[in-house]
Amino acid sequence: MTRGAVQPTDEDLVAAVLAGDRERFGDLVERYQGRLVNYLFRLLRNADDAHDLAQEVLIKVYQVLDRYDPQYKFSTWLFRIAQNAAIDQIRRRRLKLVSLRTCPRRSADPMEIFATGSEAMPSSRPSTDCPGSTGSSFCCVTSASSRTRRSPV
Repeated sequence: MTRGAVQPTDEDLVAAVLAGDRERFGDLVERYQGRLVNYLFRLLRNADDAHDLAQEVLIKVYQVLDRYDPQYKFSTWLFRIAQNAAIDQIRRRRLKLVSLRTCPRRSADPMEIFATGSEAMPSSRPSTDCPGSTGSSFCCVTSASSRTRRSPV
């Protein structure tokens, strides 16, 4: 666009996309992609995850664009979808179970939490894969929180 030219509003671009001009969605992507990645990076604290999720969010927005209500700002709607997607990803990240049947000392992940001593829950199949193993199997959860969660393997 040339300088001084009036750029179409977000609502105008959405209306054009819904009317069949799919190329106008590219204008919305150009307008918001940088800010969206930045926002997701602040929530996820990982640049690769932020870029990936930004792409997923933009695809989702395109798919549900007909649900957008023009009485509200498009940016507010877009960033709410992004926030919900980030929260879902953070929840999934926290709930990944990690088996201790493989040696956890080989892992560089500081979030692995080990159940030890009387809190350990023995398994019917003892594991001796890890140095210092007492013959019991343990399970840990990778978690960004400080709470320890354990379950038998």
